[in-house]
Amino acid sequence: MIDSNVLNNLPAIIGLSLAGVYLIYKSILIAYRLDIIIELFNWLKHIPIIMPFLLFILSPFISTLIGDIFWKNPNEFIKAFTPITCITAYIAYQQYQINRQQLRKNLSDKRLQIYVSAMALVTSVKMNSTEIIQEKIKSFLPGLFEAEFLFGKEVNDKLTAIYEKANELIDLKSCIDDAVVST
Repeated sequence: MIDSNVLNNLPAIIGLSLAGVYLIYKSILIAYRLDIIIELFNWLKHIPIIMPFLLFILSPFISTLIGDIFWKNPNEFIKAFTPITCITAYIAYQQYQINRQQLRKNLSDKRLQIYVSAMALVTSVKMNSTEIIQEKIKSFLPGLFEAEFLFGKEVNDKLTAIYEKANELIDLKSCIDDAVVST
């Protein structure tokens, strides 16, 4: 027979274990961008009999254990999970805040890159070399495509106008250069 102290604390042990496994899962997901659950399911797809077999073997034990704990003393079951639930909710909220701040930082970095490439294009227009302007346009073009997802319509229209004006300027400068060369 299982020790009564372990049996009495089993909900807390299971809850803390699940919280620990969840935190390990999230840390691996953030650090390595590896979703262990998807990898596990992909592995289980290739061997489809394992999951039903495990559920079939473990279901009597799990249902008996949960039934004994919950039906005999439901108040103790709820008391055991309340602090764990609060701690898990707090940790999840903190993770949400951190991920939100990280997203904001990444978006601001991308926006800054687009701004810098736009300013480089605008300042290159003052130079007389069409090659420099074409080089700046090539570096500005990927940012222009990304801008559709990062900015609103007004900013995208302005960036598109900068791109179009730079191309018009190259055309005009090449016409002027051709006219100067032919005279």
